[in-house]
Amino acid sequence: EIELVDDASSEVNIAFPSPRINRKIQVFSETFDRIIDRDENYGGLLKKIKDAYNEFLTSCKTTSRAMRSPSQYDLMERQLEEMRQDVTTLTVEKSKLEEELTNSK
Repeated sequence: EIELVDDASSEVNIAFPSPRINRKIQVFSETFDRIIDRDENYGGLLKKIKDAYNEFLTSCKTTSRAMRSPSQYDLMERQLEEMRQDVTTLTVEKSKLEEELTNSK
């Protein structure tokens, strides 16, 4: 069962790059596993539903990889890093200008 959760989590990393979303889905998956284990009446059906959902995530992972080439991903990562650096630079410049304005009054 732990392997299923870990597998689902890694699949989700591809489909949902946000760590916050990955963590939520992992928590839901673990909770669902506990419900499946405890429910004598519907546990088998719930397991089938979860297995189908995991298959769906696997297909999303495959589709996601096929649609996004590594070079596009690398380019986007570089652009994001450049934007972060620009924000940092602009924040520092803004602080300096505010300080100059305050000192000139």
